[in-house]
Amino acid sequence: GQAEIGTILNETSNDYSAEFLDLGMGALDGNAIKKIRLMYKAKNKDNTSVDKITDSQFLADLALLKNGKINNCALLLLGKEDFIRDFIPNAEIIFEYRNSPDEIKYSDRLNLRKALVLTLEELWAKINIRNYIIQLSEGLTRRNISAFNEDVMREAILNAVVHRDYKLPASVFILQDPSQIIFKNPGG
Repeated sequence: GQAEIGTILNETSNDYSAEFLDLGMGALDGNAIKKIRLMYKAKNKDNTSVDKITDSQFLADLALLKNGKINNCALLLLGKEDFIRDFIPNAEIIFEYRNSPDEIKYSDRLNLRKALVLTLEELWAKINIRNYIIQLSEGLTRRNISAFNEDVMREAILNAVVHRDYKLPASVFILQDPSQIIFKNPGG
C-alpha cells in the first residue's frame, strides 16, 4: 500500500544526515567541537595529530563540512541550540521519569534540543541518578553491577536519534521508571 511505497522511496532517497545546509561553522557550538575532538582522541588513542589541525579541517576530515558548509549530521552533533531549533525543528529529545511504569504523570522531565555530543552526558546523568545496583554472587564474593550501563545507554540514545525519521513532527522519548528504560523514536 501507500505506506510500503513511502518506505521504498525513503530507502532510495539521499541520506538525510549527509545533506548539506546553507550554514557554516558559525552554527556550531565551540564546546561541542572541543568535546568531539576529545572523544575522537580517546577513541583513536591519538593525543597529538588532531590538535595540529583547524576545526574546519577536522570537521572536513569527518565529512561534516564541505566547501565551508555543514551537513545535517554536523548540526545535530555539534549545533547551537537556536540553529538546531530553526533548521531541524524535530530534533528534540525528551527524558521523563515516572515512579512506576503505569503512572501517567512524570516526576522529572528534561527537554533537550542542543548538540548531541553535549546532550549525551546530561541524559546519562539523569538516567544514572536513579540507577540501582544489583549484587551478583560469585562464589564467596559479591560484585556490584549497575542495572543501567553507561555504554549501553549511550548506544541506545544514539540509535534512537540516528534512526528516527526527521520528517515526522515528533520527538525522541526516553522513558525511565525504577524497572526499565524505554526509547521511542518517530518512524520506528
